[in-house]
Amino acid sequence: MNKLAIFIMIVAVVFTMGCKKLPEFTSGNGSGGNTPTAVTPEVSTLEATEITENQALLNGVISNYDDSYKYDIGFYWGTTEELTNFLAADDSGHGTFVAKFDGLTANTTYYYKAYAIVSGASSENAGYGEMKSFTTAGGGSQNYSALIVGRWCTTNGGHFEVYNEDGTGKMWNPADDVQEEEADTFDWSIQEGTNKLTQIVHFIGIGDIPQSCNIIELSETIFKYNNEGWRASYELTRVE
Repeated sequence: MNKLAIFIMIVAVVFTMGCKKLPEFTSGNGSGGNTPTAVTPEVSTLEATEITENQALLNGVISNYDDSYKYDIGFYWGTTEELTNFLAADDSGHGTFVAKFDGLTANTTYYYKAYAIVSGASSENAGYGEMKSFTTAGGGSQNYSALIVGRWCTTNGGHFEVYNEDGTGKMWNPADDVQEEEADTFDWSIQEGTNKLTQIVHFIGIGDIPQSCNIIELSETIFKYNNEGWRASYELTRVE
C-alpha cells in the first residue's frame, strides 16, 4: 500500500471519530464530576414512623437510584396540603432516605411528600413522591381508645378488623377466602400518651405474636396505621 493510500485512511478514521455524537453533560457533584441533566429520580413517599407528641421520622425512597450520582434529598411539608416548608434528609443507603422531624405540636396533622434531585441537575428534573399525612400523639390516647372501637375494613373489602371495648378484637381477609367465623383473634392496647398500638394476635395453629403499630390517622370514619413487624400499612374505613 502506497503512502498516499495510508494517509487517506488515517484522515477518514479521524473524521469519523470526530463526528461521533457524545452524551450531553453538565457540571455537577456526581462521582465522575459530571451529571446527566436528564436523570429524574423516581421517588416514593413512605409512611412516617416513630410518631410521638412532638416528633416523627419521615421516610422516602428512590426506585431508580444510581450510586454513581450524588442526590439532594428531603421532604416538603406543611400543616395543610400547601407544602411550603422543606426538611433536608439523610441518605440511608440503596436509595432510601430519612429525616427526623421534631418540634411538632401534639394532636396535629402534618402533610408531607418526598423530594430528590441529582445534584447539579436542572430543577425540572426533580422527583417528587405522593403526598401523605400523619397525626401526632398527645392528650389523645384515651380518645384513640374510644375512636378505635368498632368494625373496620379496607376500601376494597379485602381485609376486616374489629376492635371491642374490652380490648379484644379479630381480623380476617375475605380476599384470601377467610370469613369472619374463621378470623384470627387478638388483644389490643394503646400506650398512654402516644400513638402506639399493640396487637397480640392469636394465630390459629401458630400461637400468640405481638405486633407493634403506629396510628397515623384515626377519626370517626378513617383508621390508618402501619405495622412495624410486617412492614405493612393499612387504610381502613368504619363499617356497620
